[in-house]
Amino acid sequence: LLTPFCMMADAHEKELVQQLNELQTRVRDNQRQQITVVTQINMLEKEKRMAQLSKRELEDLPTGVNCYKSVGKAFMMTPTRDLVKDLQGKISNCDADLHHFQNSRLYIERQLKEAETQVKELLAK
Repeated sequence: LLTPFCMMADAHEKELVQQLNELQTRVRDNQRQQITVVTQINMLEKEKRMAQLSKRELEDLPTGVNCYKSVGKAFMMTPTRDLVKDLQGKISNCDADLHHFQNSRLYIERQLKEAETQVKELLAK
């Protein structure tokens, strides 16, 4: 026989379970986003390192050396200074993107900690 108190307890318990499920979903989504952002940061850092190394090698070349830039399946002779300028632009773009993704990572980490704290509080009830 169910009393009104038992029905209230069941409703409260169902609400807690629903809140817990929502929080767990948020935690999983935040973890997935964090993995994606960290992967993108790693790729950008690698791209930036490659551009820096290439730029350094091009700057060490003597003047008048023929340099070629890949254009689709072909190569086009390009002055060294233009290649260095392009690589510097690529490095600058990588820096800007890295800054953006670092901020995103920090935001996601804060959201993740907040959601985990809410789960702990909910379980403590």
